[in-house]
Order: sequence, then C-alpha cells, then structure tokens
Amino acid sequence: MSEKYVTFIVNGEEMALPIDSVEYIESVGDITDVPKTDECVAGVGRIRGKVIPIVDVKCSLFGHKTELTDSIRLIGVHHEGRDLAFLVDEARDVLDISHEDIQQVENVAEKKLDIAKIGDRMVLLLKAEYMIQKFKLEDMIEDLGHQL
Repeated sequence: MSEKYVTFIVNGEEMALPIDSVEYIESVGDITDVPKTDECVAGVGRIRGKVIPIVDVKCSLFGHKTELTDSIRLIGVHHEGRDLAFLVDEARDVLDISHEDIQQVENVAEKKLDIAKIGDRMVLLLKAEYMIQKFKLEDMIEDLGHQL
C-alpha cells in the first residue's frame, strides 16, 4: 500500500507532507511579523482571503532563517480545523511512497523521524500536527481568529 506525498526542498534536503493535508502551494507575498512568537514563525500572511501563520521550516529544522527569493514557496496545510503555511526553499512534485519504504529513526535529536528511502533518495516525512504543537500555533491561530 502506498500514500501520496508533496515533496519539497529545505536547506538542500528533500522533505514531504502527506498530500491529503496540503491545501495549496503558493508564491510568497507579504509577511507581517507577529510580536512575541518563536523566531521560526516567519509571521502571518493573507492567503486566499485568510490570515495564516507562516512557519520557516529551515529555521525550525536547521537553525537559520530562509532568505526570500523567487523560488521560495508556501505550502499550505490544514489540520484539525487549523490552517498553517510552511515556508520552503522549493516545491517539487507528488510522490507515491510505499509503507514498506518508510522507516522510523529513533533518538535523532531526541525525536522520532519518519524517513522514506526510495532508490537512492531519502525523504524526511513531516507532519503538520508536529509543527502546530511545536510552535504552540493553536493559541496564535485562535488569537488571530478573534482579532479579525
């Protein structure tokens, strides 16, 4: 059995999100800073009529911020009624990944990571719920909803 994933590049590494959690892939527009948020929360942007929190994946995983260029993309996700956009270096394609190709690597930076090995490619599989919890975005999303 296999599942479809949207693949993208961050800091030269290939990563993916399950396609059923991806709502859109967009060019980056204006990003507004939000005071007192984690440094890896790039801010918020108005995307398709909604104000959406934007997380800089490079900052989150590699410790340095993404420099905005023409190839930078936003990958919008929807999880449990919440919307979020990931700032990534480049969007790639849709990939069918077999469950047999996915391995869980434990004790990597005190986390469990899912890695798909497809031929000579290794793809880090991210989960939207992890990013929402990591950056305590539930509260930020809730607060934004009340302000608008």
